[in-house]
Amino acid sequence: MGPKRTLAHDGLFWRKAARFGARYGPEWWVRYTPPIFGVAAALAIPKARENVRANLRRIRGPASSVRDAIETAEVFSNYAMCLAEVLSNGAPHSRRPESVRVGEEYLHAASEERKGVVVVTIHSGGWETAGTLFMDHRGLDMML
Repeated sequence: MGPKRTLAHDGLFWRKAARFGARYGPEWWVRYTPPIFGVAAALAIPKARENVRANLRRIRGPASSVRDAIETAEVFSNYAMCLAEVLSNGAPHSRRPESVRVGEEYLHAASEERKGVVVVTIHSGGWETAGTLFMDHRGLDMML
């Protein structure tokens, strides 16, 4: 992989930088900077920005260019926030959402029996957070 490919918007350099920032950056960094990076990505990647805008128009119909721009920026910002949350799993400053803790005692009790546990999450998210519930039970096999 050459330097040009490494520095591409989806290249290894940016993946490692995102992981490093989310994992080792201070809590304020992980909490407040993802929307900035999301908007920067929207500006830097015109093809992705156009794809998001086209999908928004398919979902909600035509809109003004101002609304298109705002909602496209929101999509990129939300994606960046979700990515930062996932990449920070297990970091010293990371906090699991309160909703992830609901029923945690049942999960731990079931996993101690070593018979297997099925964790059901909604399709729109949560699957990547489910793994953090098993962090205290190292050595468990997991399939997502």
